[in-house]
Amino acid sequence: MHMGKMKKKLFTRRRILRIGVYGGGAATLGYTALVEPFWLELVERKLPVANLPGSL
Repeated sequence: MHMGKMKKKLFTRRRILRIGVYGGGAATLGYTALVEPFWLELVERKLPVANLPGSL
């Protein structure tokens, strides 16, 4: 009986896990670098100023 080359599996558990880890890291990096910096946050704060008339 002739033993030829063993067929290599295309998707193994380790390969799928590696793709998930690298893909998740890339997605996180892309989100924080390309999406989140463009969020607008409008904040209204009271700033007391000394010697300013109360009507202002």
